[in-house]
Amino acid sequence: MGNTPFVVTPVVVRPGQTLSILYQRSMDAWCDAARSFFANYANVVRLHRDLLEEFLHDLSQGGLQQEVIELCGLNESQADIDVHEFLFPLILISTGKLQNKIEFFVERFDMLKLGYISSPSVLVLLTSCVSGLHRLIRFLPPSLRLLQEFVDTNAPKDGWRKEIQRNYCT
Repeated sequence: MGNTPFVVTPVVVRPGQTLSILYQRSMDAWCDAARSFFANYANVVRLHRDLLEEFLHDLSQGGLQQEVIELCGLNESQADIDVHEFLFPLILISTGKLQNKIEFFVERFDMLKLGYISSPSVLVLLTSCVSGLHRLIRFLPPSLRLLQEFVDTNAPKDGWRKEIQRNYCT
């Protein structure tokens, strides 16, 4: 399985900006908050304003809830977001090792604890990450066709395992 080229666009963030403050939160803090949230709301797929504020309450001391909601491009008329589209980008921009972040993402989709996830799950995972990052950073995301092409080209025969994902972390 070959490595796929990956281009990273630098994002300039001023100290004190909401995005900078979110980046300073550790990945462990986000993952712990997510696990706690999903323990109480296991079947939630969309987060509306009240659930967003509840989720952010412990993590965003100092009243960052409203700023994070605005940063995600949500307003009174559109006050809900896909739970993974909201959570995954926050974990991606947090401090922590990429491998640990990928392991958390895979665990979210490996409900039967088989140790791997299917290609459609990887596509949903990638789409959630890309869409959510687009909301936070306002970069031009790749098309769904390109994401599908990536998944199809790189799909292992025995499923997407955490061990295989390490190839993309070097």
